[in-house]
Amino acid sequence: MVFAICDFSLLFKSHISSECFKKIANLEKRGNIMDDVDEKTLCALQEEGYIESHTEEFIRLISNPKFFCKNCGRSAVNSNNLCKPAELP
Repeated sequence: MVFAICDFSLLFKSHISSECFKKIANLEKRGNIMDDVDEKTLCALQEEGYIESHTEEFIRLISNPKFFCKNCGRSAVNSNNLCKPAELP
């Protein structure tokens, strides 16, 4: 699955930062890439189809955001879910 994510991401490299790739690689090393939703970037979750298949859980990740991504502009509760997080004012 990780290879599919990375191969797909390479096609859209301008939209995915190197920080995002590093986070995916770290999850792969730990062996639980499919289970660690709280540490995956929103970009990776989108690529996996997670938003469509787990809408309520995804809403939990973005409701009352405290951070935004300087790369893609998404916002999230947890900075781990963003490739280039910055704190919201």
